[in-house]
Amino acid sequence: MIDKKIFSSIIDKYYLNGLCPSVKWKTDNNVLNIDFYSENGDLVGKLVSSDFPLEDSEIAIFDTEALTRQLRITSGNIDLNLNKTQNVFTKLLISDMNYDLHFSLADPFTIKQVPQVNEDIKFNVEILLESETINSLIKAKNALPKINTVTILPTINDVGESLMKIVFGETADYSNKITYSIEIDKIEGVPNSLTFNSDTLKEILEANKNAEHAKMYVSYDGLLKFEFIEEETHTSYFIAMKGEE
Repeated sequence: MIDKKIFSSIIDKYYLNGLCPSVKWKTDNNVLNIDFYSENGDLVGKLVSSDFPLEDSEIAIFDTEALTRQLRITSGNIDLNLNKTQNVFTKLLISDMNYDLHFSLADPFTIKQVPQVNEDIKFNVEILLESETINSLIKAKNALPKINTVTILPTINDVGESLMKIVFGETADYSNKITYSIEIDKIEGVPNSLTFNSDTLKEILEANKNAEHAKMYVSYDGLLKFEFIEEETHTSYFIAMKGEE
């Protein structure tokens, strides 16, 4: 049994409002592992959730949107079970006090392999993200909803403070822009201006705005990393820099 809100939050953390619709859930000793990546190829992530009430299994969720639509009508605590036909898991069974839902599972071979991230990559900047910072970044993106560009720029201001400037908006001088600055301990190496997809950034922050622990890492080689811990769930995300358009 699991609280519906916790279950929905786990799904939101990989689904990201439609960025990662198809995944495999792997459960072993009540530990859920989900590797995922976005259809546009700029995001790779991993979710690990302990105390997950499902039997040992590997199941394929091809259409997470359909699953979330069914899940919305449930409430309170829910039970999760699986149907199996000839050693193949075919249905995810979800039930609360009133509803019994049957969600059809896909063939695991229909889910594409998640690309591997080089874990040895050097990150030049590490930032602890407070909840106020996360909410401020979401607000900045929402103020420029039609612009999908965010630029990360480590810099030193006039009084010698190290700052991470996060600039929402196109790079052209005439474009609308919103800059949010975060004080950091130090800048390592020679900083570069790095541009990422702000829609991807926003969905990650929205799905994890209630995290108890949040960190952001910046690599001058063109990679952002986020780590979040909430309840029994640990999620990490890697975002690749935008290419030339």
